[in-house]
Parts: sequence; structure tokens; C-alpha cells
Amino acid sequence: MTMAMVAACAVAVAVLAFRAVFVVPHGKAVVVERLGRFRKVAQAGVNVRVPLIDRERARVDLREHVITTPLTDAVASGNLMSWVTMRVAVQVVDVEAVVYANASWVSAVELSARVEFNNHIGTVPWPEAMRTRRGIDEAIHAFLRTRAGQWGIAVKSVELTVDSRIFGAVVL
Repeated sequence: MTMAMVAACAVAVAVLAFRAVFVVPHGKAVVVERLGRFRKVAQAGVNVRVPLIDRERARVDLREHVITTPLTDAVASGNLMSWVTMRVAVQVVDVEAVVYANASWVSAVELSARVEFNNHIGTVPWPEAMRTRRGIDEAIHAFLRTRAGQWGIAVKSVELTVDSRIFGAVVL
């Protein structure tokens, strides 16, 4: 063998060795796939993969997130309307489920919270809804806990913010 071939082989081995080791930062996790199938979840720290066979599918932030829904109209049973925003505090607990169970878990949590809120507020007169706002928070929290649990998400808290203005009857 010539010196050029030996040098080329040494460079190739060094590159493969360099690509085999990767670092996952604190507060994150990485889903590693082998030939397109789930292999493992790499936790924070130094990890090893097989170059050219294993690949990184997704990096997931494990810290707590606050999802704020956009301003939504809330129509109570008396056809009175106001505007509501919700803040949902969530944290990823199952990285594999977050990556594979739902295309966009943030949108899914936001939409589920809005739908469940509309289900509750539509059956209650407006004054009673404002008095029992904490009960509505807890009902949405309980609903999201079971729904988001399937997606690998733990719901920490739900908080409603209601606009103080109430609009007249809504024409349907």
C-alpha cells in the first residue's frame, strides 16, 4: 500500500469516529433511528451512534413550555360573548411518544384546550361561568391531562384570562 492510501484510510476512520460521538445538551433529548426505525432516546451527555446507519430524527426540549392560545371568542349559553386566552403549562415526559404520536403536539394541545373550553362554556350561563372559572380551569386541566398523556406530555397547569368586556347577544 502506498502512503496516500494509508493516509486516506486514516482520514476516513477519523471522520467516522468523529461522527460516531455526539453530545446532547442538558434539558434536551434526541431520538435516534437506525435505518429509519426507532432505536433509542439519547439523553443529555455524550452518546455514541453507528455512523452512516444511525441518524438523528428529532431533538426535543424537555423543559417546561407555556402554550398561549390566541384570543378566542367565548359564547356562553345566554348568547353573551367575550374574549378569552388560555395559558397551558406543559412538559415533555415521553420523548418517543412526542416524536411519533402527533405531527405537532403544540398545536394539538392548543386545539384540544380550546375545544374543551368551548364545550364547557357553551352549557353554562355567563355569570355562572365567571364565578366558576376555577372549576372550568380544573375541568380543562383534567381533560388535557388524559389527552396529552397519550402524546407524551404532562400538563402542569391551565389558566384562563377573560376580557372584562361582555358583548351583547350573538346572532347565529
